[in-house]
Amino acid sequence: MSAVLLGLDIGTTTITGVAWDAGSGRALSVARRRNDASLPTGRATRAEEDPHRLLALSLAVLAELGAGRGRASPQAIALTGQKHGLLCIDAAGEPVTPLISWQDQRTAEPGAESGELTILELIHRRLAGLNWRPNGCRIHHGYGAATLFWLLHRGELPAAATRACTAAGWVASQLIAGQPATDPTFAASWGVYDLVRGAWNEAFLERLDLPRRLLPPVRPTGEPLGRLAPGLARAAGLPAGLPVLNPVGDTRPVSWAACRRCRARSWSTWEPGGRFVGRCPLSSCPAKGSRPAPCRAAAPCAWGPACAAARPMRG
Repeated sequence: MSAVLLGLDIGTTTITGVAWDAGSGRALSVARRRNDASLPTGRATRAEEDPHRLLALSLAVLAELGAGRGRASPQAIALTGQKHGLLCIDAAGEPVTPLISWQDQRTAEPGAESGELTILELIHRRLAGLNWRPNGCRIHHGYGAATLFWLLHRGELPAAATRACTAAGWVASQLIAGQPATDPTFAASWGVYDLVRGAWNEAFLERLDLPRRLLPPVRPTGEPLGRLAPGLARAAGLPAGLPVLNPVGDTRPVSWAACRRCRARSWSTWEPGGRFVGRCPLSSCPAKGSRPAPCRAAAPCAWGPACAAARPMRG
């Protein structure tokens, strides 16, 4: 048998894992748990999840995969998951906020010092005159940059917060007993990452007064972040020292799947969150600044420098 990889998807509806034969491209086993980490907020505009519950569900999924792996020894753990949302952690890596997910709408609430303007409208007013196209799209409700701005603007960012990160980034950091990082796909989902330069957009951070120190380092997709810590390995029934790879946002695995059979300049499909996803040809890529994009999200695509654009399809 060829190399076996374990995939872990920290989704909004379920936490799902797969043992995958890299040689044949065949799924050897699948494990799934319902995502019941949602927290009561008492506000229709809020959507929060318990990070520790997400970790517990992830370990349960990995344990089920470990129990069913037979003689196959996994070579690495690869992660993906819901984008846009964030949680804040302290210097020890412990959450000081819940996960505020992509479904959160608190930036639709009026700002304390902005009269009738909502927080999102205040954000757009501050960013007036800046070219958003290198970021792929404008900032929307639920985007990490909007949520972090809300926390700072309302004075609700805990004093102990030293870094913001994604759910998948935090789970990965717990698996290796280290600090969270992010990749370009997750960074782009926050709305302040320059897809052309491959770096946080400093002009946007300055206009929004978002401290650079709070943002996670951006490392290549799939780069090993560290090795599975002994305690977590025992909990998951997996070998200690297993490489844990830098998570990738959930749109990109969809683009990989769509591109496996055809590397055409354009294609369309559905991503796990129920959004319509298409690959922009280079001539219309919003990151190149040729024309405004009709999309609400953009990220590096599977093949080449074009962007993957996603638009919510509701109703």
